[in-house]
Formats: sequence, structure tokens, C-alpha cells
Amino acid sequence: MKRNSLFRKLDALGLPASLRGTAVALLVLSLAINLLYLTVPMFMLQVYDRVLVSQSVETLAVLAGLAIALLLAMAVLDHLRKQILSRVGAQIDICAGRKALAAFLENAGMDSTLQRRRALADADSLRQFVSGNGLVVLFDVPWVPAYLLVIFGMDPLLGWIATGAAALLLVCTLLSDLLTARAFERASGHAGSAGMVATTAFLNGEAVSAMGMAPDLTARWEREKEASLTHLLVTADRAGFIHSFAKFIRLGVQIAILAFGAWLVIEQTITAGVMIAASIIMGRALAPVEQLLGAWRGFLGARKALDTLGDFLAGVDARRKRTTLPYRRGPWVLDRIGVVLGHARAPILQNISLTIEPGEMIGIGGPNSAGKSTLARTLVGVISPTTGSVSVGGTEYPLLDRQDLGRHIGYLPQEIQILDGSVRDNIAQFRENDAEDVVAAARLAGAHDMILDLPDQYDTLIGPAGIRLSGGQLQRLGLARALYGSPDLILLDEPNANLDEPGERALANALNHLRQAKETAVVVVSHNPGLFTGCDRVCILFDGTIKFTGTPKEAFQQFLARRGAAEQPAPAPQSKPNPKYEISLGKPS
Repeated sequence: MKRNSLFRKLDALGLPASLRGTAVALLVLSLAINLLYLTVPMFMLQVYDRVLVSQSVETLAVLAGLAIALLLAMAVLDHLRKQILSRVGAQIDICAGRKALAAFLENAGMDSTLQRRRALADADSLRQFVSGNGLVVLFDVPWVPAYLLVIFGMDPLLGWIATGAAALLLVCTLLSDLLTARAFERASGHAGSAGMVATTAFLNGEAVSAMGMAPDLTARWEREKEASLTHLLVTADRAGFIHSFAKFIRLGVQIAILAFGAWLVIEQTITAGVMIAASIIMGRALAPVEQLLGAWRGFLGARKALDTLGDFLAGVDARRKRTTLPYRRGPWVLDRIGVVLGHARAPILQNISLTIEPGEMIGIGGPNSAGKSTLARTLVGVISPTTGSVSVGGTEYPLLDRQDLGRHIGYLPQEIQILDGSVRDNIAQFRENDAEDVVAAARLAGAHDMILDLPDQYDTLIGPAGIRLSGGQLQRLGLARALYGSPDLILLDEPNANLDEPGERALANALNHLRQAKETAVVVVSHNPGLFTGCDRVCILFDGTIKFTGTPKEAFQQFLARRGAAEQPAPAPQSKPNPKYEISLGKPS
């Protein structure tokens, strides 16, 4: 079962089938390399037992030439093995990283788990392990029994000494893991917290500086870092002690096998050549076991990375293998959906049912934390509902290809995220594009003139590596991106949050255009009731459920009636209205 699980995870990485042949080639290379490692002890054996006895210079020359040729062959094969492992590591990083990144981008927001957040890091960890010495050690360890058998063939006593030493070193490896695992885990946890503090501070540098938060954040980072280093020192001390003890065992056994070998020579049980050869072979037999002690932590880390990454990608493959149906234009339907995010107990949305017809414009309003943005993200497929279903044209989202569905949706989230690239690439969603379509979307969003004022107009680089745009400029570009390609559903979440008066007019013009087109379903999520004026219906959310539905005027009247009912029982005339409702829609415009 475990073997099948391991192969399932390896298959999930998307590695080419040719790597199976590469694994066989690595095994053959390891066999050849480990056989060639016997060159030096066998040469010593022949020198002591044949050359020194026969005094033959010719024999010495032939043996020396043959030994040098074999060692050169071993060096070439060892270099070839390392080259193959480096390329295999690179292939693993590219294949697994590509699948992980594609899966993350396709399903961002659905299952925000540790596996997804660490997917690319896990792929890099696997590459480092495969390309480094860790996998070389694993290829060499299986040949340790063969070396021990050779020593047993020379003399059983020397064989038992070497076997006992190998067993002790193996115990040291397991003991090192037991003594350091928990401390290392705690160190990693505190290091992650310190990194999160630093990352958050960097991303919010202006606010941190403006409000004088730097000393407190620095102190918090320092506490986490000190805790991490404290546990790392404990790990290093314990691991260092085990390593020192293991070195003592290896060197002590080297002396022991020479001492017992010399005694056996005196007793004329073995020759001096056998004594020297046995000592060298034992050193080679113990080397992989001792290296395993140093590589064990890397092996466990790689195994954990394979487990998390393999499980994540296997789950993605299972979703992809399901039969998908073609996209069909039709009504967008939320059927009794409920959403519970993370480990929260209370649902953010519950029993939401809503149908949006093509050409219809819907407004979604309500107080803060009512679930408006969660409803929006569920409608565009970023979040999968915990209960109920979301469908378009009679087909539920899980049965549709994610990329195909996404091309029919235009989405303006609250937080506008611009990718590293040109203005044109960002508006066109990094697809192959026609300049006229890009300009048309920018004009409709009221962004064209603003773009012409940029240094390179539509070719201006923006994002992390480009120029910095204001909040209003980002809002207009995000709107142009949502409008690009005339999608069947356009969802705007707080579309006027950062707009000035000209931007508000441009947004109103865009909404009027969409309303007159009568082809696109439009959903506007906002606190501002002014944006709902031209909507066909308005839905008001309270506590994750739709409480009111109707025309903009009716919905607002219902909202005021509910607020009045909520205020009526107040005993004191000076009691303030619930600010939760006061902020949400304000007064009708």
C-alpha cells in the first residue's frame, strides 16, 4: 500500500516516462562505481601478497597501470552520475513546479492550504535533494552489505567487527532524528513566523513608517528569530554530539580492525595484504552509513515535500480527470449555497439562492462582514461553496473546464492586483490580443487618456518591476481588464473605491453601456447605493443571507424599515443607531 502511494505521488509530479529508464541507468552506474571502489583495496592486497613476495617490478607496473585506469573509469562514471542527478533534479523542479503553479492559479482561493502555499518551495526542495549528495548516499547504501560480505570472505571476525560498526552508525542516525526532530520543527515554526512579520512589514512599509510601528514589529521579529535560533542551537548541539560520537566509532573501529587484523597475521590466519585490504573496504562500507547520518534530515525533508506536493497534485489530477462539459451561455444560478472558510465554525454565507439572467444588472449591498465579497468570489468560481451549487447555462462549475469558464467572466476584485508586464498585457489578461480590443476595453473603462499619459503608453511596464500607479489608475486598469473580451458575466466589487470624480463618471458610462448592450450579466457589489440606480434588482445581505430583494427603491425602503424596527425598542431617546447599518448604505441619493 505504501509503495503504491509513493508511486502515485511520484506520478502526480508529472515527470516524463523516460525517467524510469534513467533510474535504472543510475542503479547500473551505482553498481559499477561501487565495484570500482574495490580497486584500491585489491591493489593493496596484490602489492602486499604478490609484489613484495615476488619482488617483480613488471607485476607492480601492470597492477599500478590497471588500478589507475580503473580509478579513472570510476571518476568518469561518478561524474556522469552526478550530471544525471542534476538534470533529473532540474526536471523535477520544472515539471512539478509547472503543475503546482498551474494548479494554484487555476484554483486560487478554493482550497487555501499549506500544501498549495508551499507547492513551489516543495518542488525546489526535491530538486536540491536529488541534485545534492543525499540521493547519491541512498544509491550507495544498498551496496554496504556487499562490502561486508567481502570482508566476511576475508575473515569472519573482521566481518563481524565491520557489521557491528555499521549497526552502531545506523543507530546513531535514528537517535539523531529522535533527539533533534522536535527542536528542529519548533525552530522552523518560529523562523516562519519571523519571516511572516518581515514580509508583512515590507508589504506595508508606508503604513509602518507613518504610524511608528517599526520598533514594535522589529521587536516582535527579534523575539521570533531568537526563539528560532535557540531551538536551532539545541538541534545543532545534539546533532553535533551524535556526529562526533559517530566519527569516534568509525575511527575506533578502523583501529580495531587493524589491531585484530595484525593479531590474525601474527597467528598466520590471514596475510598482511588481507589486513590492509579489509581495513580499506570497511572504511568504504561505513562511509555511506556515516553520510546517511548527515543526509538523514535532508531525506526526511524531501520525503515530507514529496508527501505534501504529491498529495496536492494528485488531488488536482483527480479533479482534472473528471469529464468536463462545454460552456453554454445561459443564466448564472446560485442554488442554496453555503460557504464556510478555513476552520471557522460559523458560515459566512448560508442558503443563498440567486438567478442572474443574461443582460440583467444586479446590485449586491449590505453592511460590512455581511458576506458580499464572499458571494462575489463564489459567483466567479474563486471559492467553492461548502453546500449548494453554482452553475451557468444549466451546468455546474465543477463540470466545466476552469480556463474555458474563466474566459467568459470579467472580474474586478476589491484589491486590484496588477501582474508584472505591460499595460497592454494586463488589460488583455496576458492572452494573445488585438490592439483594437485592448484600446476598446480601455476606452470603455475611461482609462485610455490616462494610459496615453504614461511614459510608453500601452507598452509601459507596470507591476513589481515597472512604474508605480495610483489607486485610481489601478482601479481603471482593473475595470478595463474585467471588460476585455466582452465576457458574459462581469462582476465589479466596490468598483469606485479609489476613483475621483472623472473616474466615477467613466464608471457610470461603462455601466450604462453594459446596461444598453443587453447581452452581459452584470453584478455590482458596493456600499454606495448610487451605483444601484440603474440596476434591475438589488439584493441586500445581512449576516450571510439575502434579506431584501427588489428594485433599488424598494430594497432601500425595506432596508430603512428594518433599521427602524431595530431601533424602535431602544429605551433611551439618545441611543445611537446601529453603526453597522448606518455605514452600509447611507441616505438615498
